[in-house]
Amino acid sequence: MRRIHWRATAHRGDLMVRQEEEEASPDALVVLDLSPARWEHAGEGPDPRFELAVSACASAAIQLAADGYAVDVLDASGAQLGVLRGNEEDADELLVALATVDPAARTRCRASTAPPSARSSSSPGASRMPRISCPSIRRP
Repeated sequence: MRRIHWRATAHRGDLMVRQEEEEASPDALVVLDLSPARWEHAGEGPDPRFELAVSACASAAIQLAADGYAVDVLDASGAQLGVLRGNEEDADELLVALATVDPAARTRCRASTAPPSARSSSSPGASRMPRISCPSIRRP
């Protein structure tokens, strides 16, 4: 009975039923190219162009999430760097993951939130502290 549109029914003389549209949740995909050939740098220290690209990637992803998008951040090979689904912990984990990417690394660091058993109760912020693991990073 709630789906009957009574005003339209009275106006037309036929039973009119409301057709609800599903709310679309927009999705966004942000891709960061981590291929070493793209980011060759002859100088000492980090490549400023790569640092700018990582900052732009983080800024775009966070702005899209703030605008209501469900954001996936991938590298050019399709590996997931992070997701943003509207909560602050997702943004923190993405920023940590992006802070640890290195185009020269053969494997990437992964950021994850430590399981409850691994959290230290001595530090007040330890329950939300991301843990970073960097398995066998080798530089050419």
